[in-house]
Amino acid sequence: MYFGMVPRIISEALHSQGYDVKYRFMHWSDALDGIITEEFDGAIIWVMEDLNHPAFLISDPIVHYRSALYYRKSLPRPTSSDDLLGFRMGLNSHYVYDQDSYELLKDNLILPIEGHSDLTNFQYLIEGRIDYFLTPLLTSKPLLRNNFPKEQQQQLDYSTSIFKFPPTHLIVNRYRDGSDEIMNQFNASLKRMENNGTIDRYIRDFRFSKY
Repeated sequence: MYFGMVPRIISEALHSQGYDVKYRFMHWSDALDGIITEEFDGAIIWVMEDLNHPAFLISDPIVHYRSALYYRKSLPRPTSSDDLLGFRMGLNSHYVYDQDSYELLKDNLILPIEGHSDLTNFQYLIEGRIDYFLTPLLTSKPLLRNNFPKEQQQQLDYSTSIFKFPPTHLIVNRYRDGSDEIMNQFNASLKRMENNGTIDRYIRDFRFSKY
């Protein structure tokens, strides 16, 4: 059983090297603490800036995400962050956003409203409780297609030119026995999957909700 596209890539890359992977889901800070204390062998991460601990060994990028800034078509299409000033921005409390987003939110130039999931934020957007919602483009399309009627989907549009998401990585504890070997094997498998089209196939499967 796969828990999304990125876990599928990680599982297949490690399985090809003789490893089995089991997943647990928890808050981001708990996952990082679990790496440091060696409670877990690894974790999936979204951003590099917060990973300054010397114990962290970080993989090559797994997937690069294009961001999508969704909005109702009744609003003007945003072309820069200046167009968002004073509006309500929906955020997923489980995501890590890029530095430009943080700067605007920190200064209260954009009014942040957090939902606990992308599904919640899309519902808020359709209901008019938020004005914009920033999310990865790849994951948003099947979510909309599978959970909202076509007439509601047609109320929304998106821009991909203002913000960006950091890529995903695998992180392990560099002090754990065999961690360097595991990471080297993982990066080699990841590269091979990129070159032979496996990752592209997994992305296509995800777009059409095959898992």
